[in-house]
Amino acid sequence: MNENNEIDFARMMALKNIERKEWSFKLLVGFIALIEGVLLFWLVYSIDWSNPTHRVIFIATMLVYLVLGLGIFALAIYQNINTLKVLKALDVIHKD
Repeated sequence: MNENNEIDFARMMALKNIERKEWSFKLLVGFIALIEGVLLFWLVYSIDWSNPTHRVIFIATMLVYLVLGLGIFALAIYQNINTLKVLKALDVIHKD
């Protein structure tokens, strides 16, 4: 019975560690998003909208950000699905 308690303790500690790292990651992503928002505001504010070259560079920049943002979003969904699979596997093992 002592072995089961050790395994349960290890699982509990692993899940707490995962939750703490996830919180830190979300905080970091929020901070980075804030910085990106400030820089985007500065970019929009400093563009000479009457200059066609500035407009083309702005559109190209936004297209790159769109592709990168969608890729990061897809990666986050993929990671979330894998995390849920691991948690379900732990739940199935715990029920046995």
